[in-house]
Amino acid sequence: MAEQAETSAAGPAPSGGGGSKLVMIVALVNLIATLGVIAVLFLAFQKEKAKPTVEDMVLDDKGHGAAASGGGEAKKDDHGAGGKDSKAAPAVSDAGKIMALEPFTVNLSSGLGTSPRYVRMNVSVELEPGVPDAEFNIKLPRVRDTVINLLNSKKATELNAPEGREQLKDDIRRAVNSFMLQSKIKGVYFTNFAISN
Repeated sequence: MAEQAETSAAGPAPSGGGGSKLVMIVALVNLIATLGVIAVLFLAFQKEKAKPTVEDMVLDDKGHGAAASGGGEAKKDDHGAGGKDSKAAPAVSDAGKIMALEPFTVNLSSGLGTSPRYVRMNVSVELEPGVPDAEFNIKLPRVRDTVINLLNSKKATELNAPEGREQLKDDIRRAVNSFMLQSKIKGVYFTNFAISN
């Protein structure tokens, strides 16, 4: 009887560590998945870093792109030849200086019996090429007041439609250009636009 108790207490012999093999396989799969995610994130970062920014484009237009980008390469002309003897063709750009305005949070026009709604938006304006921005900076409070007054006159239903937002851009451009002498606006861009519910 004592012998039976000893053999039953000892139980069957271990089967060779099947559980530890499963843990190793799961750990290996987890490691491979983690390395894959890291590789995808790294490639996405490299791709994003390689995209030219607005500053790069502006510097390229002024002829300082090769030195400013840190590439150290000689600028190439249309034929692809680089070096001392080649002369780069002058860059022609129709882009003006882009001025970002402070964010706007403005009440919209609402009828009787409707709950008040507001718009939050970020606006950037593009000045005509070659015009100085000094006048624009001096008249910035008037520019902001004009945008706020235009927004106060709009209803949420108007601005929810793409045509309404395009009309607002045109209204802003015309209203601001009406009091600018030199710093005329070429384009208006919404970089953020949200209407409350």
